[in-house]
Amino acid sequence: FGSRGMVDGSGRIGADGTTIYVSFLQQPNGAESYYEFEFHRGNLGDPGRIAGIGNDRSGSNVNLRAPNDTHTVIGAGNTNVNFYVVRIDFKPGNDDVYVYQNPTSTTEPGTATLTRLGAADMSFDGISFGAFVGGGRTVAHDEVRLGETWADVTVPPVSQPAFAKQPKATNSAFVGATVVLT
Repeated sequence: FGSRGMVDGSGRIGADGTTIYVSFLQQPNGAESYYEFEFHRGNLGDPGRIAGIGNDRSGSNVNLRAPNDTHTVIGAGNTNVNFYVVRIDFKPGNDDVYVYQNPTSTTEPGTATLTRLGAADMSFDGISFGAFVGGGRTVAHDEVRLGETWADVTVPPVSQPAFAKQPKATNSAFVGATVVLT
């Protein structure tokens, strides 16, 4: 992130004038609290939580929690695998946050599921996953991606990896022999 100019003066991702996209899959075992994909600053424990996507309050909605004590509904919670793309535009003061729930487009849709302009200072130096185990809540997260563009975090590679040159043995082989590939 530093080589891309995305690190601010405090060493966090979030330099003014930059944009980051974060995508992930999330599947809770229930819609009620507590489960969340969390953004952190300075501490990966609860004191460092600055924002999140999930449910950290009563009810069964999925929310954007940013700033820390403000919850904005993204949509109804469920136990399906949900795909989220979070776009953060870092700027002086509070940053703009766009959340896309289950997008299917290979290009960024014109309208986000949720838009929070001036949501909070979203600069972060860690991410984590939370679930309130005491309440029986579990959550699975997978396919976490961070990038500079929509395509970085949503579009699979154009082609599968392939050998640039097929290796060939330099000698004949028989059982128990050593083969050298070049």
